[in-house]
Amino acid sequence: TINSDFTNNAVYASDYIVMVFQTQQSAYESSLSFVNFLRDRKKESNLPFELIGAIPVLIKKNGNIDEQILEISKKTFSNALFKNQIFQRERIKKFGAEGIRDKDTHDKRVLHMLEAIYKELVERIELIEG
Repeated sequence: TINSDFTNNAVYASDYIVMVFQTQQSAYESSLSFVNFLRDRKKESNLPFELIGAIPVLIKKNGNIDEQILEISKKTFSNALFKNQIFQRERIKKFGAEGIRDKDTHDKRVLHMLEAIYKELVERIELIEG
């Protein structure tokens, strides 16, 4: 649930927030609820956090639903939607089970994807901080 002690504490302790969502209808709808939750927290408490943007994750290339959710997300989130995204890869699951490695081509592809997200994140923070 969005309005939990865990989520509230994380929001209250954060300067910056990045929202991630899977390219599924229910996850997209939850992301909208989360944005409203953040808006309410900011109004209620005058919190200084910034929502850096939204990152779609575990996208299946050429997946019909994924493409539909991405199109809707582009309209909804506009510039808040990260240009770099996380695509579905078996290696990501393997990282979760065995740890992050940089040993072969598959590792390097995933690390490149993550590095692009990191660079975009830093650029967005630098824009906010001036």
